[in-house]
Amino acid sequence: MRDAGIEKPKEMSMKSLQSVVLDYFLMLADWPSGRVTWTNLMFIESEIIIGTMLELMRSYSVPCFSVHDSIIVKKKDQQIALETLESQFLGRTTIEPRLKVK
Repeated sequence: MRDAGIEKPKEMSMKSLQSVVLDYFLMLADWPSGRVTWTNLMFIESEIIIGTMLELMRSYSVPCFSVHDSIIVKKKDQQIALETLESQFLGRTTIEPRLKVK
């Protein structure tokens, strides 16, 4: 929220955040009756992570683990993992992700 220039509400509840989030993410404006639902988003996320892991293992013999919406790889495999995850994300959503390495 800070990166988007959105001021954080005093109370961090769904009710207090809903209008702020919906104003910023226009694709969710017709939530929950629209085409994009939480189940769609979770499915797409899982497809991106699974696709990334399969490509890393099959194409590059890179061992990897998933944790929620993250991929764990050896430090030496970090760049190929970033590129693969970005490619999978773009291929399934046409949105360029902002990825972080920790």
